[in-house]
Amino acid sequence: MTDQNALSAAFITAWNPFSQNLPAKENKARQNELKATLKKSGLTCIDGIGQHPSNNWPGEVSVLVLGLDLEAAKSLARHYEQHAFVWAAGDGVPELVQP
Repeated sequence: MTDQNALSAAFITAWNPFSQNLPAKENKARQNELKATLKKSGLTCIDGIGQHPSNNWPGEVSVLVLGLDLEAAKSLARHYEQHAFVWAAGDGVPELVQP
């Protein structure tokens, strides 16, 4: 965040809405739509995988979006039917946020 002068960041996915496993093709299409939306905004995006280290849920393709404000992140999470996303304010400390 410091390198990009970002005052906030969100780690978010469009995969598996409301924790319902979708076919890979559908998840990829959803994620591509999310990334296209973010690209239009001009924000810096870094691809990643969201995976809890101690459960059996498979990792989900995700994106770290630098500079995305909290309300916009909540709106995206609601649009892509996500239970939660990881948010960091200017201090860089991550927190789980429910939209």
